[in-house]
Amino acid sequence: MAHPARTLLAALALVAAPLSGQTLLGSRPSWLPGPARPSLRVNPHLRPSPTLQRCLDGVVARMGLQTDAREGRFSVAMADLTADAEHPAYAGVADTRMMYGASVPKIATLGAAFQWRRDVRAGTAPAGTGAFEGTPAEFTHGFREELRRMIFHSDNRAATTAAHRTGLPRVASWLWDTGLYDPALGGGVWLGRGFFHDPVWRPEPMRNLAHAASARSLVTFYTLLGQDRLVDAASSAEMRVLMEPSAFHNRIRRAVLERWPNAHVYRKTGTWHQYRHDSALVERPGARYAVAALCGTWRCEQEVLAFGREADGCAGAVR
Repeated sequence: MAHPARTLLAALALVAAPLSGQTLLGSRPSWLPGPARPSLRVNPHLRPSPTLQRCLDGVVARMGLQTDAREGRFSVAMADLTADAEHPAYAGVADTRMMYGASVPKIATLGAAFQWRRDVRAGTAPAGTGAFEGTPAEFTHGFREELRRMIFHSDNRAATTAAHRTGLPRVASWLWDTGLYDPALGGGVWLGRGFFHDPVWRPEPMRNLAHAASARSLVTFYTLLGQDRLVDAASSAEMRVLMEPSAFHNRIRRAVLERWPNAHVYRKTGTWHQYRHDSALVERPGARYAVAALCGTWRCEQEVLAFGREADGCAGAVR
C-alpha cells in the first residue's frame, strides 16, 4: 500500500507541473511572439457604480434572464462615459463569463492592425506584404478594404484574409498585452483562427475556444475607443469611422436608432447558430456609453434587441 504522504506529494506534483504545451494560468504563453509589452495595457478606469448596477440588474430581472445569466447563457456590461469619460461608471451581469464569440472577435484584428501600423511607423515592426505603403506607413487600399468589409459586412473571407495578413500571433499578442484577454478577469476577447474554412491556430488557454469574448472585455475595448486611447487618438478616430456604417440594422444598433435616429453607433455584432452577440459605443443626445450583450439561448435575437432598448435608459442617469 502506498504511503499517504508520498501519494499526496505525487498528486501535488502532477497539479504543479503543466502538461506539455500548456500555459500556467495568468502567465504570458511562450508561443506568443516577442517580449511582453506592458505599455500597451491602458487602464480605462472603469468605476463600479451602484446606481448603474441597480439599473442593469433591474433590466435583466424584468426580462426574466437571471437564470440564463447565472448559468452562462446571457451576460451584459455597460460603461457610462456621459458624466466622466475618463472614469466612466461601470456595471455588469455575469460580465466576466467568457462565451463563444461568433464574429465579435473580428474587432481584435482591427485593433491589432492599427497597433501594427503604429509600430511600423515607429520602426519597431516590419511592414509585411501588401499591408502598407508610403511614408509614414499607411494601409494599402486592399488591406483597408479588407478591414472595412470585415466590419461593415462581417465578411468572413475578408476577415480571414485580414487576420492572416496581420498575423494571428500578432493579434493574440495584442489582446494579451492590452489586457483585452486576461485570465485574471475570466479571459476575454480571443481570435485563434480565421472564419472561412480556416484551421485553428491557437484556442484561448482557459476554455479552449477559438473565438471568444466576454462582456467586460468588449466594454473595455469600446471605452478605450471612446476615450481616444485604443492604440492612440488618431487610430481611435479612424476605427470609429470604420465601425459606424453597417450592413446590418439589428439588435443594439436598431434599438438605439429607433429612439434616437441621429445617434452614432460604433458596433460589431456576432451571429452563429443560437448565439447572438452585440457590442457598441453609443453617442446620442444626453448620453455616451459602451455596452455589450452576449447571448447563447434560442431567443437571443429578441432578447438582445429588448436589452438594447431597456439598457439605453440606464445611460446618462448615473451620478
